[in-house]
Amino acid sequence: MIHWSRTRRRRRAATAALVSGAIALLTAGLGAGPATARTGTAVPGAVVQDPTAVSITITAVTPQILRPGDDLTVSATVTNGSTQTIQQPRAAVLLSRTSLSTRYSLDAWTSADPTSSAGTTVLSMALPAPLAPDASTTVQLTVPAASLRLSAATSQWGARGLAVQVLDGWSRVGIARTFALWLPTDQSARTSISVLVPITRDAADLAAEASAASPEPPTTATPDVSPTQPTGTASPGGTPGSAATPGSTATSGSTATQPTGNATTGTATNGTGNPSGSTAASTFAPNGRLADLVSLSAHHPGVSWAVDPALVVAARASGTTGAAWLSALDSGAASRDVFALPYADPDLAAVARAGATSLAQQADTLTSALPWVNDIGALTGLQLAPDGTTDAATLDEAAQLGASAVVVDPSALTPTTDLTYTPTGRATVRTAAGSIAALVPDPTLSSLLRSPGSDSPAVAAQRLLAETAVITRERPNQDRHLLVTVGRDWTPTTAVAAAQLAALESAPWVAMEPLSKLISSASPDVERDPLPTTATDPTELPAPDVATIASEQHTLETFASIVPNPAALLDGVQESVLGPLSVGWRADTAGRATLLASLLKDLRARRTGLSIIQGSNVTLISQSSEVPISLRNSLDQDATVTLRLTPRNGCLVVPDAPTVVVPAHQTTSFRVPFNAVASCNVVVDVSVLTSDGTPVADPTRFTVSVHADWENVGTAVVAGLLVLGLIVGLWRTVRRGQTARRARMRGDGQAAP
Repeated sequence: MIHWSRTRRRRRAATAALVSGAIALLTAGLGAGPATARTGTAVPGAVVQDPTAVSITITAVTPQILRPGDDLTVSATVTNGSTQTIQQPRAAVLLSRTSLSTRYSLDAWTSADPTSSAGTTVLSMALPAPLAPDASTTVQLTVPAASLRLSAATSQWGARGLAVQVLDGWSRVGIARTFALWLPTDQSARTSISVLVPITRDAADLAAEASAASPEPPTTATPDVSPTQPTGTASPGGTPGSAATPGSTATSGSTATQPTGNATTGTATNGTGNPSGSTAASTFAPNGRLADLVSLSAHHPGVSWAVDPALVVAARASGTTGAAWLSALDSGAASRDVFALPYADPDLAAVARAGATSLAQQADTLTSALPWVNDIGALTGLQLAPDGTTDAATLDEAAQLGASAVVVDPSALTPTTDLTYTPTGRATVRTAAGSIAALVPDPTLSSLLRSPGSDSPAVAAQRLLAETAVITRERPNQDRHLLVTVGRDWTPTTAVAAAQLAALESAPWVAMEPLSKLISSASPDVERDPLPTTATDPTELPAPDVATIASEQHTLETFASIVPNPAALLDGVQESVLGPLSVGWRADTAGRATLLASLLKDLRARRTGLSIIQGSNVTLISQSSEVPISLRNSLDQDATVTLRLTPRNGCLVVPDAPTVVVPAHQTTSFRVPFNAVASCNVVVDVSVLTSDGTPVADPTRFTVSVHADWENVGTAVVAGLLVLGLIVGLWRTVRRGQTARRARMRGDGQAAP
């Protein structure tokens, strides 16, 4: 009995296993195969088993948005990438009739394994011939509206998974996924979306401009060859004589290299503060990246622009190519929000790190002063944080500059808790300098526009429509405003990006809005993760380099105060110092280092040309005298400077630091009074200063041998000699008188006998 019961159970288990296997096999065939039976019989062993053997590119989904009664047509290109022939290929359309209601489900659908289920087969057709290795064919699959069988309920609108698969026999050999958008009734719920496209230079543009710039060759000023004063000893009483001149060779160069300047990129200019005519015409070429950005978005007024005004200046100096690009830019600007960025698009994070707010203020000033900004009615006050981690220091810097808003990295300011909906992309951030609006791009939408992940315009557009549909369905009765942006280096595939933008503009559940509307809106009550205090990117310009740029500019501006027309020495400097700070250089740090070295060389060359002529030592033999100091000016303008002589001990006093004018291209000697207090050898430092005491030439020194008592000693010796001579004279006179009397007395004595 027991033995019989076990046998029956074994038979039942075996039967169940066979049934289960058959069901599994049938299910696999239905899920991965056609809905209609194949004609013919597959050759045993010839069926391809690789689910990725065939690549499928969906080229069209028509209509983009399905409504009741619409047939669905899907076009695709099929390519056999394997080494085997697909003997009996079939193409099928699969549809997942379940609405995709979360953004996660969209990602899961697109990233599904090639063997995963892809919904129900709604159409299947045999291809006309076997598909040989590397062979391609196109298919157009039209699904009748009746076969779609989608719910007509208003609540069931939205995205559905859609796929095209190719089979060999019952085996799936390729699949491509996209989305169908179902809208059974008119949709009143809308999500506001602003698209921001930065029109700035990337590393390639900056490098092209740097290499294309053609500086004028440096010109060397001919130094004045007037003779210098001979060396010697200062004469007593300050009387000009063979006076010593502490100067015979220039200590900082006897010639001055004329600055070559820069106006837009930190590269050399034509000496007028504007870029040379050959500057990077390729940057504005009709088939170039910047031309594509303008032409692509010019046809979509819902797209806002953030423009680097330095591009406008460069375009005007780039001949007909630049003029054509600028004309297209101006034409497109008339129908959209255009934000003028700080001049040359400086790296706000690097500026904040170095505390060089003056450089950022300078960029804002240059933007405001550019007539083009007013001509097209551009908006200002927007800052774009560099790609990567946005930190609190960057936003604090923006607040100090008076910016109205900062576009942060999409990874910044994420909600503290997992939300079931997508909030408005705006947050108010409090900084030490005050509160500022942080515009937070939607990470997924921005990524889809920047890197669609498909070369098919149709697939890219459907993905974006699906994403926005799910977002709107999250909270259909709540107004929300999202930001979509791309990086500064965006190089779009024009056809793909155009299809995406057109899809956004036509979607009934999307309202394209200018960025200014998002800026002026209120921030939602959403708690977000705080920004890190600082987050230094290894590719940003190091803080010491930023500080050096600011310091060198300040030094040059101080030097320029000695000439009557400082603007001539500072021509193009405000623009050129911003060149290495451009965010685009983050992708080419080596090129930026070369540019920085060139910039610093130029800044330092501009403040050469004034020098002290080094001479021999001086001997001073009086209590007061004048020592001549020779200055050489190789600048194109007269220089007004203060000449300061500083003895290193108190035995010599220089009562005044005279202000002198050194004529352009001349060497001039100036006499500086001394007062000797005691005899000694003293080193005297010679400096040439601005009115505020800043040195403007390399200092030098000479030694003065002071013999302040020689004059008194000489007078005493002369007086003593005179007295001695008088005494000797008197003595000799008296002695002659006595000799004469003695002679008479002897004569009288002899005559008496």
